[in-house]
This record gives sequence, C-alpha cells and structure tokens, in this order.
Amino acid sequence: MIPNFIIIGAARAGTTSLYHYLSQHPQVFMSPIKETLFFAYLASQAEPDHHIDPSIDWPIKSLEEYQALFTGGLGSQALGEASPIYLYAPGVPCQIKKYRPNMKLILVLRNPIERAYSVYLKNRREGLEIRSFEDAIKSEIHDPSDVIQSQRHHIRAGLYFRHISRYLEYFPREQIHIDFYDDLKNSPKDMIANIFNFLGVNADFEPDISVQFNKAIPSLVKNSSHRRAIKAFTSRIRNWIPQKLYFSLLNFQNRVNSSVSSYPPLSKDMRLILHDQFFEDIEHLQRLLQRDLSNWLAIE
Repeated sequence: MIPNFIIIGAARAGTTSLYHYLSQHPQVFMSPIKETLFFAYLASQAEPDHHIDPSIDWPIKSLEEYQALFTGGLGSQALGEASPIYLYAPGVPCQIKKYRPNMKLILVLRNPIERAYSVYLKNRREGLEIRSFEDAIKSEIHDPSDVIQSQRHHIRAGLYFRHISRYLEYFPREQIHIDFYDDLKNSPKDMIANIFNFLGVNADFEPDISVQFNKAIPSLVKNSSHRRAIKAFTSRIRNWIPQKLYFSLLNFQNRVNSSVSSYPPLSKDMRLILHDQFFEDIEHLQRLLQRDLSNWLAIE
C-alpha cells in the first residue's frame, strides 16, 4: 500500500506539528514513522550524483517495508507521511512520480532566513553543531560541496523556488498544495481545513492544535544521547496514554525548557548575509506563487 499524499517539507517549518494534527483526522492515516525517507533512499540508489549524505541511517530501505507502514490505514481515505528531506534531495520527485503519479504533495514554507537559524539551533541542541552560526553560514557559502546534510544546508535547503521548480517538472501545479509557516502560527484552523479540502476529507473536523511540536528551544537535558532516549520514550508512551494528556505533558516540557533560558535573536549582520543569499530565489518564488513575500527580506 502506497500513500496518496506526502508532506515534503520544508524542514523547521512546522511539518512535525502538521503531521500530528493531520493524524487526528478519522479519515486520515499517517505512517507510524514520521520521516520514512524512503524516496530519498531510492534516489540515493538510483542517482549517481544524488549528493545525499552517505552516513544517513535509513529507516526504510525496501518497498515491502514501506508498504507495511500503511497497512493500519486500510479503509482510510487519505494515507500520508512527512519527510522534509524530499523537498531538496535531487532525484526524489522522479521516484515519487514512478510509484504514484497522482501523489498529492503538501509543502509548508517558512521565511528562509528564520528557517536557516532554526535548523542551526536544532543542530546545536542535539549536539550536531559546535560552530557559531556565522562560521556555519560562511563555511557553507564558501564550500562548493552539495552533499545534503543539515549542518551544511542552512542556505541550500531554503532555496524554495529552485526545489519547487524541480517538482513542477514531474507534477502538475494542482497536485502541490503550498502553505506558509506564518499561517500555521496565526490561523492554524483555516490552514488545516484547507489541507483537509485538498486531501478530499471532511474539512469540518477540528484537531487538537494546542501543542507546537519540535520547537527549537534550549533543553534542560544537555547530553544528546539522553535527549534522544527521552524523545524515544515520549514517542512510545504516545500510543498508551490519552492524546490530551500527552499534549499536556509536551506543553509542560516546552514551558519548563523555555523558562530556563532562551537562544539569542538573529543578529542584523547575519540577516544581511542571508538576505543576499536568498534574495534572487525569493523574487522568483513571489512571481511563481503570486504572493507578496517582501517581509521575508526585511532586515529589521
């Protein structure tokens, strides 16, 4: 069984929250593994110049394993998964098209400057990054390597026009639903209802949206292996306790972590550097989507 829709990105743009919100709908089934990465794995095997980090620990490597993820959704109107790497990994659109030409694709876009900083903060929190943000960005600008890896894709992953154009070579525009992170924050009910309409399920259903998942906030637990263990534990108990209690626990954890300390805001100098990197792509994206994105280019 192959899903009929995928949240393809963008990373750090609310895809984890959206995955959990959609999974509550009685007509929607989301894969128990959020990021299956399956089509990126296929691309890494099929494309000689796929540029995908060879150290990735692929959770799913066969069609049989992938199909097995969705057996629990038998009878559901919409079956989906969410793997943000799909947006910017070359070769993925071709692989998705091969297995389901009518696949519906959902994309959430976030100001690429803010998204880049959020990726950096997540990597710092998880012990994957020790450099300053300035050093990480300048290294990426001057490093010609295209290897897809979060520590070197702050800029490349945010070139949305480039990535969407790649998908439009394989899928008609009507199969790609594009939303914005700001809408998820400011009017989540309207945005989610529009996605339900896109998926062809009852748009009147209102999921519990009280939790913002995967927030880039400092953690009381500094050891990265301990954090991974806690994350794995909370994922397991989600299946054994009421959803309302699970969300309450996550909200409590976020409040405690946020009260301890906070990350410094992005400096004006770094905004200027990133502005220059994203300016041309945003200009093209505005014309493609017929939406004013000038606020993404604001320095203050």
